[in-house]
Amino acid sequence: MNNSIPGFIDPHKLAKTGQALQDKVAVADLNRAKKLLSSESGEIKYQLVFTTDAEGYCVISGKLGSILTVRCQRCLKEFQQSIESDFVVSPVNDDAGAKALPSSYEAVYTADGKLYPIELIEDELILALPIVPLHEFDSPECVALTKAQEAGSDFANPFRVLQDINVNKNSQQAEDK
Repeated sequence: MNNSIPGFIDPHKLAKTGQALQDKVAVADLNRAKKLLSSESGEIKYQLVFTTDAEGYCVISGKLGSILTVRCQRCLKEFQQSIESDFVVSPVNDDAGAKALPSSYEAVYTADGKLYPIELIEDELILALPIVPLHEFDSPECVALTKAQEAGSDFANPFRVLQDINVNKNSQQAEDK
């Protein structure tokens, strides 16, 4: 996919003129995020709006959205997950700048005043992804598994061995007394 996202930008310059960037970026171009997904197919729609607030801080208001393929950690089947994220960040050069920001803004670190928009989009996407992707509880794809669990089916419990060890240890301690 040919993305028109610039390699780097000066966010302060864009904020002074109230510029915005919006387009799509291919999931395959996001090296860190694609490792968290089941498929590299798809694209992320993004919008970054650059402004300056009343206190003079450069502010980037962003939105991103996509439908991505993830693996359900309950049934281990792939499914489509809708991802939406709204965020407000302010570029800083160092920790001192981050500490000086109002609490309503998250800091985004820049290198010599340069911001790499694809990195910001990727960071925000990673934050928007569920920690543990799961189908909805009553999803037809997971129903057989969840109904079997609810019915108390005897699934092989890998921690059963630990329970047996603990029971044997307590029995041995009781005998020693």
